Parts: sequence; structure tokens; C-alpha cells
Amino acid sequence: MFSLGSGRPGIVSIRGGTIDNLEIIQPTLNIFVSSKIPSTPLDESLSTFEKMPS
Repeated sequence: MFSLGSGRPGIVSIRGGTIDNLEIIQPTLNIFVSSKIPSTPLDESLSTFEKMPS
């Protein structure tokens, strides 16, 4: 359901589709957009990355 990346201290990754209460989680960026489904909406006000940023 979630993971702690050893290379990114302080970052918790949460798998999409596991959140029931959307008010407690706010997106901060769009990642992996190079493989998104064309109909997937993106928040254009967020930073966007084709792959995982380094």
C-alpha cells in the first residue's frame, strides 16, 4: 500500500487507488506522464515529469 524509499528521505509513496478520503492527500507533482493513459487528467498547475525525477 505504501513504501519508504531509502534514496528519498522523508518521502512516502502511496499506491494510487488505495485512498478513500481524498481531502487528506494533496498531489504535489505529476510523474510517469510518458506512460499515462491519454484520457488521464493532469493538474496543469503541478510540476510534470516524464519519469521519476532524480
